[in-house]
Amino acid sequence: MASEHDAVRMGNTPHWEPEDVIGKMTLSQLLFSHDYRHIAIKGILTSIAMLGLGGLMAILFRTELAVPDIQFFDARPYMSLMTLHGMFMVFGFIIPLVVSVMYYMMPRVLGTDRLIWAAGAQWSWWMLIVAAVFLVISRPDFTWTFYPPMALRVGGDLMFLAYIAVFLVALSEFI
Repeated sequence: MASEHDAVRMGNTPHWEPEDVIGKMTLSQLLFSHDYRHIAIKGILTSIAMLGLGGLMAILFRTELAVPDIQFFDARPYMSLMTLHGMFMVFGFIIPLVVSVMYYMMPRVLGTDRLIWAAGAQWSWWMLIVAAVFLVISRPDFTWTFYPPMALRVGGDLMFLAYIAVFLVALSEFI
């Protein structure tokens, strides 16, 4: 008679279900759960949304360059779109995507079923959302690198929100 180990080895076990990978999930569980899979999926989906927003901004400011004689945007909205594109791609897509994949992989690599600091991971996602809102509200127009010549000559009354947003992204990824 075959043992359970032989059944696994011979492939007679039932196929995996999606719940094995992401767990049973509703929208409220996705937003507020401390399960590492939910936190990781939420972060990956948010990163993909930020990629879409940054790509849309790239399409908009590249439209300005498509026809030389037609002006779609003035200088300030153009620089604002270019800055937001860079910030969304770096601070909203690349960094959160890497951290979200790490949130999913580390418990599996370590052989555990939870994150050690799941509440902190949950807070980090919410801080990322607040940072994205602050970035859009601040309308920075000095490129995503914050180099002093441009960063000192331009900027509006809400420019401090861009600095707070970058600080929140950095803080959220270190939690």
